[in-house]
Amino acid sequence: MENLCDKLKKIKESSRKLAVLDAESKSGALFSMADEIRKHSAEILLANQKDLSIAKENNLDESRLSILKLTADNVESMAKVLS
Repeated sequence: MENLCDKLKKIKESSRKLAVLDAESKSGALFSMADEIRKHSAEILLANQKDLSIAKENNLDESRLSILKLTADNVESMAKVLS
């Protein structure tokens, strides 16, 4: 499994590639990202549930848990922002 630093390096590299694309290509990339979020929404929500369980085990307070909790509507909002 990739560690966080490796993932962040890949994101930074990708952002540099996106920065030089024309507007049509950027729009296409954003629409593709939105589609992927929608396709994987069940996995995203499952991962969020696992994260919340771990946070509860580590005694994270309820106010912070409520901020971290995702719903299907939250995930759809993420996709809409990109498209």
